[in-house]
Amino acid sequence: MTKNRTRSGSTWMRTSASGPSEGCRRSPPSPWEPGRAPRASESRRGSNIRQTACGRARSILIDHPRTVEGFPTMSLTKRLTLPLALLAAPLAGAQQADEAPLARALGELGTDVQVYHDHVVYLSSPFLDGRLPGTDGMELAKDYCQYWLEQAGVAPGFVDEAGTASWRQPFPLGDTLEIHAAAVGTAEGSALNGEDFSVLGYGGAGQVEGPAVWVGYGIEEGPEGYTSFPAGTDLSGKIAFVFRFEPMTEAGKSQWSEGRWSPQAGFGGKVQAVANRNPAAIVLVNPPGADDPRIEQLSGEGSGRKLTDAPVVHMSYQAASKLMGGMDLLALRRHFDQGGDPVITDVATSVDVDLTRTPLVAENVGGMLRGKGALADELIIIGAHLDHLGMGNFGSRSGPGELHPGADDNASGSAAILMLADKLKQSYEAMPEGAEARSILFLLFSGEESGLNGSRYYVNNPPYPLENLALMINFDMIGRIQNRRVQISGTNTGVDLAAIVEAVSANSELEVVIPQGRGGGSDHLPFFQRKIPYLFGAIADFHDDYHTPRDVAAKINRVDGTRTVFLFHDIALTAAMHQGDLSFVEAQPGNVAGGSRNSSLGDIKVRFGVMPGSYDESDPGIPVGGVTPGGSAATAGIQEGDRLLRWDGQKIVDVRGWMEMMAKHNPGDKVKVGIVRNGEEITLEVTLQARNQEGR
Repeated sequence: MTKNRTRSGSTWMRTSASGPSEGCRRSPPSPWEPGRAPRASESRRGSNIRQTACGRARSILIDHPRTVEGFPTMSLTKRLTLPLALLAAPLAGAQQADEAPLARALGELGTDVQVYHDHVVYLSSPFLDGRLPGTDGMELAKDYCQYWLEQAGVAPGFVDEAGTASWRQPFPLGDTLEIHAAAVGTAEGSALNGEDFSVLGYGGAGQVEGPAVWVGYGIEEGPEGYTSFPAGTDLSGKIAFVFRFEPMTEAGKSQWSEGRWSPQAGFGGKVQAVANRNPAAIVLVNPPGADDPRIEQLSGEGSGRKLTDAPVVHMSYQAASKLMGGMDLLALRRHFDQGGDPVITDVATSVDVDLTRTPLVAENVGGMLRGKGALADELIIIGAHLDHLGMGNFGSRSGPGELHPGADDNASGSAAILMLADKLKQSYEAMPEGAEARSILFLLFSGEESGLNGSRYYVNNPPYPLENLALMINFDMIGRIQNRRVQISGTNTGVDLAAIVEAVSANSELEVVIPQGRGGGSDHLPFFQRKIPYLFGAIADFHDDYHTPRDVAAKINRVDGTRTVFLFHDIALTAAMHQGDLSFVEAQPGNVAGGSRNSSLGDIKVRFGVMPGSYDESDPGIPVGGVTPGGSAATAGIQEGDRLLRWDGQKIVDVRGWMEMMAKHNPGDKVKVGIVRNGEEITLEVTLQARNQEGR
């Protein structure tokens, strides 16, 4: 190793095993070679991309001291070692394998596996902050991907407002929350911010005082007429204390759900229901005795989309009891378990939250490979989302406060984009004179985890006409392949797609699994909603590390991930040169017209017949992005642009909760669905059709 440069007191080192050691291109000198001059960059940061992204890649792979599960501690004097078998597949018994230097192990697997490995390790390193939009780590991830698109030789994919070629497509993504100070107190004492309570993003700033009022579980309307709010409940000037979850049994389990909890237990619905009664502040409290490990955890600071101007905090039951002068919260919980009315106290409570919101601008990153001949004006998009969950303050299956590296979700898919840009550029250069091929746009989306925001922005603001878009290929989680099984959905969305995939798959070392339906809540969905054919590549066998800190690079199946890149190279190349028909095919009976990878559809017997317009918007309910002709919703008069708010009187909080509501119904059931249309709330009666009759 030789010293390269220093910055901020840390030494950046070069090593043959620390990054894409031969780059993604074979002909030019490696950007990792000592003494190689950096290339000029067309980005906003100019040549700093190489210094920030790739230089820090070397730093994290060699001498950065931070660790996370799956990232061994590394130092200047000890190279990372990794069993060869670990690179080929997740391995439980790695301790029994012979250790070998990483360079030797990767060398035996070949250059392409090395490159795939390097991309995944860097993009899922703790140095990148879990790739949460708005963080320095996400900026580095975007710079890194732009750099490798440049090295592949493709052109910038966008044009900025000044008319200059750009690698970025900026779009608004809500706001960032900075909490300056927060305090909650009574005459009994004060709670500690970050230890006893956390400030949530559901609310705003303010310094308020008022008597504490306990409003049970904050449920508008539950089974058998249950409600936390008797008629005329007015919380003006009061501090509303609300229990988490929902009415429980003595064992601390839900009274309303055979599973963990029903949709009524979610934070969003509670906050909205309480906010509708005009409280001065809202304090969500973990209920004692609940059979859920989260009663000892606080939600991540700033989590939740804004629903009210009143301050909203999440507090431990121990702190709440102390502030209430030792109140028995278990007895109080049982009171509300039995449907008891709100409890008004004389405990004067103060809540003081000082925060600011700054609009957040996220960016899609894209590079264009220009096509050839008569097909050049047609376009194929190959995309994957680059963002992940950061510290897990939203979307985590294990709770907030711990880094979520997102190696499979979706460093694995992002790595595929960078490799395919290089491989397909080489293939296009090797085409004979007179060949015809569609143009290809390589896209790395942002904001997927918070609601497919980047891909939705793209289809609403397309830099190239959507009528020229022949196919969208999407990757989301291709790094944890088991038994060589990879899933490709969407083959029934374009006329000749099934034939193309079948022909190419016959030559692959992977077993290609074709699901019967359509769907999957990833970035191909907004394109599908615009009637654009898609192919969606993902692991065929789901794993429990999804959306947890356990999704680490050490568990990635590098070999089969690279085979997936080869497979989709051949699929994309075949589709790009295909002279036949790729046009969109309308959904046939039995096909799923949308969905979420989080949804459990197995128990659902009915179909509603709409496609959600978004999985995460600032307004409550679910916007309708499309309606299936002749389906349950269309027959009842629901239209595109409506917003679903209520289901038989229960508030619809999100798609997942709505799916659980539908799972309770049989074909022929009638439900009252509350919608908002043009600002007016109306109720329609919907007769639910059988699942095999339509899309969702």
